[in-house]
Amino acid sequence: MGTRRVWALAATAAAVTAGAALWRPAESRLTDLSVYLGAVSGLADGTALYDFTRGAAPFTYPPFAAVLFTPLTWLPVPVVQVAWTLATVAVVAGVAFLTTKTGTRREHNVVAHPIDTAVEPPGNVVAHPIDTAVEPPGNVVAHPIDTAVERPGNVVAYPIDTAIERPGNVVAYPIDTAVERPGLASARCPAELPASGPARNRVRPRPADRPELSTIRACPQGTRPRSPNSVTMPSGGGPPGVGGPWTRARSTINSAGERIGATLSAASLSTAGVALLLTLSAPVSSNFKYGQVSLFLAALVLADMTALRRTPWHGTLIGLAAAVKLTPLIFIPLLWVTGRRKAAALATATFAGCGLAGFVALPRDSWRFWTGEGFDVSRLGYVTGLGNQSLNGALMRLGAAPGVRETLVLIVGGVIVLLALRRAARLKDNPLAATVVVGAASIVLSPVSWTHHQVWLVLAAFLPVRPVARIVILAVMILPLVGETRLLLAVVVAAMLPIQAGEGRWDGIRTPATAAGGRSAVTVA
Repeated sequence: MGTRRVWALAATAAAVTAGAALWRPAESRLTDLSVYLGAVSGLADGTALYDFTRGAAPFTYPPFAAVLFTPLTWLPVPVVQVAWTLATVAVVAGVAFLTTKTGTRREHNVVAHPIDTAVEPPGNVVAHPIDTAVEPPGNVVAHPIDTAVERPGNVVAYPIDTAIERPGNVVAYPIDTAVERPGLASARCPAELPASGPARNRVRPRPADRPELSTIRACPQGTRPRSPNSVTMPSGGGPPGVGGPWTRARSTINSAGERIGATLSAASLSTAGVALLLTLSAPVSSNFKYGQVSLFLAALVLADMTALRRTPWHGTLIGLAAAVKLTPLIFIPLLWVTGRRKAAALATATFAGCGLAGFVALPRDSWRFWTGEGFDVSRLGYVTGLGNQSLNGALMRLGAAPGVRETLVLIVGGVIVLLALRRAARLKDNPLAATVVVGAASIVLSPVSWTHHQVWLVLAAFLPVRPVARIVILAVMILPLVGETRLLLAVVVAAMLPIQAGEGRWDGIRTPATAAGGRSAVTVA
């Protein structure tokens, strides 16, 4: 499907979602935005900021947020509602742009060039010879068999589990069964080929002048290489569940899932595709429905961690977001553990400066917020409802006693955050992955994690993860909520989800691994 058509679908989805939000009755239209406007308007009438309620919803943000919202009260409410909704559409497109531009590359990219033509782009690692080059995660480069890698000693690198079989194309398989390298299991084709076979199917010895290369085998089209310990079952036979129709059906289903997941990767999707999936997700739909500020704050954090990463202003947007809502404070430790100490200091100073500005503008309300109102969870709404997918909300639904609940949240949630920060330090060369991992941890630890807070879980689908994981993430975040699935997903993304952290290296719970550990790219001669 062409990019224009995908943009058309994304625009249609956004128009339908925005239209549904604006078409609601006045009393239930963009209710959270109505709380922002009503609380700030009440200040002019002498009503204290934290005494205002609309229905059962009070104003829960720091006073600095009220200062920022004040100009909105100078316009008619319908105009503000339309403008806010259009701004949400623009932010979705912006988040999609940042995701596709940063989700498929690491801080130091390896650029593949023909041999002897390597260049040194600014900020990139010197391009390696083609035998060590890896395409971006999720992409498969298909070459006709007769033209693929005809130069002696050269190989083509493919990501794992994204093998394709098309007429005249090379088939790529996982490295632990496709390539012989020191320390890895020797790979064999289903039938050892005679020395007189086609040139492209013979075993090529490594060149004498290239001792670092191991012997590379390319199996005939349509056959899968197997390791020395694998067992070959006759077609249609074998024990139940091992060979025969059931094995072929399972293989077909797994292959289809892998291909669909690879198609949905940030490397394969255009900005339009990511924007479409974001718009269809529950968190973004919730931001449209309620006129929430959460998506704007996530965009500020994401822009700071990506677009401002090499600027003197790195850290300011995180500090600003935290001054509007306290949850983004968790990203200041992220800056620190990833070695961006100046940015962490700047974020802290920005947060403190904004808080001081709020205190100057609204001293009484600031005192109330920082000495009690800001930490009263009961003011945050129906926190025992299923929509609150934080650990605190889950324990409330289980009936945990208050003292026990707080202790468990601090211990278990704190451990999840520490694990996430540790992962982020290892993933620092991929700023999107590091940000999403810590964002997922914030969903676990926060006293309240409503649906509109959970955009980080949607973005996890566009990281360099296994295709099947990508499908599961999108299903959980697009389909209706079932039980504690999004809380469990937040825990998995924060602490366990395998994320590709480099060539042949994955961070997270180990998937079926090579002898070198993790998963590696496939090389085919």
